[in-house]
Amino acid sequence: MMGMEPDTIDKEEAFQDTYRKWRVLIFKADIVSVLAVFIIEITMFFFLRSHDLIFQTVSVYLARFLILPTIINITLLTIAIICNERYKDRPYLLNYVPIVLMSCLCIVVSCTHYVFTVTMAVYIIPVFVTVIFSNRKMTRLITFIGVGGIVITVLVDVLLSQSEDVYLIPEAIVALCILLTAHKFSQILIGYHKEKNDALAKGYQEQLRMKELLNYDQKTGIYGATAFNNCLIGAIDKGWTDNLALAFVDIDDFKYVNDSYGHAAGDEVLVRLAAIIKEICGDRQLPGRFGGDEFAILLTGESLEVYCSLLTEIQKAFRQQIYDFSEQRITVSIGLARLQEGWDAEMILQKADEAMYQSKKNGKNQLTVFQ
Repeated sequence: MMGMEPDTIDKEEAFQDTYRKWRVLIFKADIVSVLAVFIIEITMFFFLRSHDLIFQTVSVYLARFLILPTIINITLLTIAIICNERYKDRPYLLNYVPIVLMSCLCIVVSCTHYVFTVTMAVYIIPVFVTVIFSNRKMTRLITFIGVGGIVITVLVDVLLSQSEDVYLIPEAIVALCILLTAHKFSQILIGYHKEKNDALAKGYQEQLRMKELLNYDQKTGIYGATAFNNCLIGAIDKGWTDNLALAFVDIDDFKYVNDSYGHAAGDEVLVRLAAIIKEICGDRQLPGRFGGDEFAILLTGESLEVYCSLLTEIQKAFRQQIYDFSEQRITVSIGLARLQEGWDAEMILQKADEAMYQSKKNGKNQLTVFQ
């Protein structure tokens, strides 16, 4: 029956939900960074001006440290928003957008304040952030952007600095070494997270396998009583009641088979009946074993006449079975109840059971429909 399998979790979808959450958080962090830089630049302007530490005209200072960087930052944010909209159906690419944006914002900060060579160390931040997505290619790309940012910062310093900085190249080399070290550590962390996630996934799959084993009757390969009851309750609660009916199938004189020919013979009878029920029911109907020699079938989507025909076919096919341990034909008694208004799962189970016992009273190998 469609929709009645035990709940499973789509691992890939779960990962995408997590990535989506972190993309939003990182993008918000980028926006906050832009605002923070803007506020800091304004604060620094008034501080430096009050102490006569601005050695150029106010218009040049504002253009260089406030207006131009802000325009570039807003442009970068706008491009990122456009990319988010354009690639909204390609989550793999969307993961790159906030990280690349962060790297570009770092370039703006580093080039704006090139006189403070320590700013070249900011490139390690987006490198470490890539660990969130456990993507080695992303880490390599962001590291490459960081290397480019350091080179650009050096060029800006050489072109715009009014005095020669003899420590520029050594400091750039140190910044590059720090960046490459961050890249290496990020790769190690990604490897660790992948191993940990693989171990967790393996354990989770094992839990699912054990849960699946608990859902199914080990002897016959069909649902056990608990899983079957859950499906029945779920179908009724969710309104999947299109001609819903329940059949109880009970092997006639099964105790005699066990006592006379042994439990191995009894197991063979059970397995054969389960196989016949599964084959005749197909994917549309849901069989289950309630323990002992009693089986149940949850029927939906067809008329009562079709159900009776299907159950009669099961009776006929099972009666035709030939066994090595006995020439005696074994039969089943069946009770069928169709869901009535106001019934719950317990009620339809009870009515199908009553109909099945009526078949026993009528001479066995019978099909009785609850009226």
